[in-house]
Amino acid sequence: MNTFAYPNSANVFDSLGEAYMNKGDKTLAIKNYEKSLELNPNNGNAKDMLTELRK
Repeated sequence: MNTFAYPNSANVFDSLGEAYMNKGDKTLAIKNYEKSLELNPNNGNAKDMLTELRK
């Protein structure tokens, strides 16, 4: 719901990426971390998580 309410929030997509990562869904985690990074190119957490997920 947050992604619909706040579609321009990098934090929302970062959090959703974390939730999918914790669930074990790497594909959706990567998709959401990428969206977070698109909205905020300075998001170091998203960069770090994408590096880990792509290993």
